[in-house]
Amino acid sequence: MVRTIKMKRKASNEAIKGDPRKSKSHFTFQEGTQSVHRAILLLRTVATSNEQGTRLSQIAKKADLSIPTAHRILTALVSEGFLEYNLS
Repeated sequence: MVRTIKMKRKASNEAIKGDPRKSKSHFTFQEGTQSVHRAILLLRTVATSNEQGTRLSQIAKKADLSIPTAHRILTALVSEGFLEYNLS
């Protein structure tokens, strides 16, 4: 069983494509905004993956985040309907 994460809507996917890490390096995080920047970074990372989705470890590595941090943020994004989680 392979667990993958992918964008929920194709329109959302097109709106946020780009180099996931490029935006991270251009921001200096203001107090209290780091999690917002990380969530957007993860959305961009998932948006650049293939249609079948991407494994958590690959997403975390591409975003330069720890697996637990990526998991925590991705879980929130799934629960809010921004991403979908597949067990296929």
